[in-house]
Amino acid sequence: MQNITLESVIHRSSEVMASHIDEDLVMMNIDRGQYYALDEIGADIWAKA
Repeated sequence: MQNITLESVIHRSSEVMASHIDEDLVMMNIDRGQYYALDEIGADIWAKA
């Protein structure tokens, strides 16, 4: 895992599927077998990325 710095550029990955469940956002990278869950704030940031 890399640290995020002021010089980091963050972007959405096209490999991640995402779906809203209530106020949370759940995401899955099937190729890597990774699962993520974002709260309402994280979901808002993801939507604006």
